[in-house]
Amino acid sequence: MQCPKCRSACSDDARFCSRCGARLTAGARRRSTRTGLIAGLVFCAGLAALLLWALPKLGLNFPAKPPPDGSPPGFSAPGPLPQATNRRPRRPPEAARAADGFKPFYGRVTLRDIAGAELHQTPVMIVAGGWVALPAAAVTGAHDWVLELGDGTAFPIEGGVLFDSDEIGLWRIGGEFKIPGSRLAAWQEDQPLAWWPLAGGADQTATLQSAGCMRQGHFLKCALGEAEKRAGVLLQAGRIVGWTFADGGSHAYLWYGLDSELLQPEFQVTDFYRLTFAGSREESFLKALALVPKGQPAAELAQWAEGFSRRAVLQPAQTPADIRPEPVIARMRALTTELLQTGAAQEAAKICGPDILRAAGSLDLLLAVADAAFEAYGYGAAVGLVMAVTDGGMTDSDRAQIAAWHGEIYARQMAHTHRPEMRGQAWEAYRLAAEFMPEDPAVHLSAVQLTLAGGDWRRAESLLKMRAYPEPFRLQAERLADQIAELKALAGKIVIRFTPGARSIPVTAGLGGGVRQQFLVDTGATLVTVPQAAAAALGIAADGGRPRRRIVTAGGVRFAPEIRLPQIEIGGWVVHDVRALVLDLPERPGWGLLGLNYLEHFDAELQSEKGLLLLAPR
Repeated sequence: MQCPKCRSACSDDARFCSRCGARLTAGARRRSTRTGLIAGLVFCAGLAALLLWALPKLGLNFPAKPPPDGSPPGFSAPGPLPQATNRRPRRPPEAARAADGFKPFYGRVTLRDIAGAELHQTPVMIVAGGWVALPAAAVTGAHDWVLELGDGTAFPIEGGVLFDSDEIGLWRIGGEFKIPGSRLAAWQEDQPLAWWPLAGGADQTATLQSAGCMRQGHFLKCALGEAEKRAGVLLQAGRIVGWTFADGGSHAYLWYGLDSELLQPEFQVTDFYRLTFAGSREESFLKALALVPKGQPAAELAQWAEGFSRRAVLQPAQTPADIRPEPVIARMRALTTELLQTGAAQEAAKICGPDILRAAGSLDLLLAVADAAFEAYGYGAAVGLVMAVTDGGMTDSDRAQIAAWHGEIYARQMAHTHRPEMRGQAWEAYRLAAEFMPEDPAVHLSAVQLTLAGGDWRRAESLLKMRAYPEPFRLQAERLADQIAELKALAGKIVIRFTPGARSIPVTAGLGGGVRQQFLVDTGATLVTVPQAAAAALGIAADGGRPRRRIVTAGGVRFAPEIRLPQIEIGGWVVHDVRALVLDLPERPGWGLLGLNYLEHFDAELQSEKGLLLLAPR
């Protein structure tokens, strides 16, 4: 036989050229004996023709050919580790030739993750030297691989052969171990092919659709003529030349590499893990599940969150149940709530930023973290987070859920800022809320309320009439309308509010020059009084030749100097050049009395039960 590459002479039974190492195909071997084969065929054809002519003349007849059995090949019952059987059912001649001399060696591979949890077990056919074929997708994420024999002996799988494009890899146990196995050879297109099920017991003819074959590194991926979706091996001349897998569809993976005697691992299982799974989303989830000590909610939440910052490498069906998105997100929500309830809301808000929340894709988790942001940084931070993450497509259900959440935290924010000194913060919250939820009735009504609190009933009335209000908000709108009507009735009057039923009526007035003074309304006082500090603030000297007035106080008779105040302004109404006495009240230090010489400029109406004193200018 002649090598097709270097043209060197080779023995007829050689599979590789002894000079250049090229594979010697069956076609090359046939060319070396072509003449002998032709001569033999011519001789046999002539002999057959002579017999067909002569036998009838001698009165000899062939017996009728028996009908085919028609029953399918038998299979042994599947078990945990199938064993070979000596009982051979009838099979087609092609399968018989392809499987002759084949001796199966069964095993089972167990795969475990980085935390030691079992991912899955799969039965395998062992190739000589301790090799097994496994789909790359099935072993992605496995940190520890073990091959178990039928007698329970276990060996670690340490290396293998796999190209980047290969869907299937060959993997071998550690080099110091020696175990028996079936022989492996490269598939030959011109030889019959048999399929042997991994359940054990029988073989059958396999037909390939060669037009559907595609090269994948060490393998050819071909469609099977018969859509056999069970796991098994393909045989030629008693050697394994390919595999089928239960999840591989109706495809066969034919070996296109070296024979088992020459095969060596090209890289380690640890390298495969590092290249395909280390640093992945699933690995980070496994670490959160198994390696973070319990009782450390911030550390655990950070590990889960880190997973969402990495790429996912497993298909949903391959992913262990406890690290799929649904249970992971549920755990992150629980940890966020725990941090919020223990006063560590800031940690939860820092850990779960917008990028993490976008990758997680859970509105429930987003709103839980937004609650933490509200507690840690305020209303603006919470709303800004939700706006940043949900910028884009949302379903009607999402919008309704966000609107309900926003209504709750907006109400909490407005409750915090109801005091006059915090009105600026309240308006800030309203402007952000109006941008975030422009159609929310609660937000619009809060603007009416804030406007009323500022005393601008005309603007409040205009805002209130801009919209119709659905049933849940109708009562609030009616109450605001009543308040506006009340303020309209008070238009043109000074409104002094006090605690209903109180015996004293406090009011703050402006004295000019930026000086503000607190007074008690006192209809029993003839003149207004101010403390010494107020006169000094106005630059008025209370000594010297100023007249003094005799007054009777709870502490006895006193003489107080009389001055003239530039003005007294209350509610926008100003009375100029007001006579006043400089007097420090011992029972109310720092306060003054708003006496009759000021009040006589107004018609007074006292509504004690409502806590109102109305002063209408005369």
